[in-house]
Amino acid sequence: MTARDDRPRYAGWRMKRCGLLAVTAAALLVSGCASIAAGTTSIQRAGESIALVAPVPPSAVMEALLNGELARDDAGCLALDTGSERYVLQFPFGTSLHEDGEGVDVPELGEVRLGDAIQGGGGFTSLDRHSGDCAADNYAIWQTVIG
Repeated sequence: MTARDDRPRYAGWRMKRCGLLAVTAAALLVSGCASIAAGTTSIQRAGESIALVAPVPPSAVMEALLNGELARDDAGCLALDTGSERYVLQFPFGTSLHEDGEGVDVPELGEVRLGDAIQGGGGFTSLDRHSGDCAADNYAIWQTVIG
């Protein structure tokens, strides 16, 4: 076998590898957004706030940096305010909304109150619709705590 004979197999392998990477990236995006798109997000209500919480631990993790402050939108949904954008926020699995609705307890982090800084890993998504009171075009999915 000459070096020239190896090229087509190598090129085919590269194409398969690129295809596998594209499928994996799509699966990560879909798994992170699926609970919001399907409307299966756990909804917690207290005081004037509504918190969307992941119903199960993530099977894959998105890697965008979430950075901003915990805010509440006009509908009462807790959100990530980046200073230039406001995203309805889905909290990590296991998060619980405080009885007064002014903050949450996030696993591996602790208490986060309105106005507190948020920094974590996750991703952003745009959806046409979401069932429930927290209908929005843009969501932030908070999956991991940076600490």
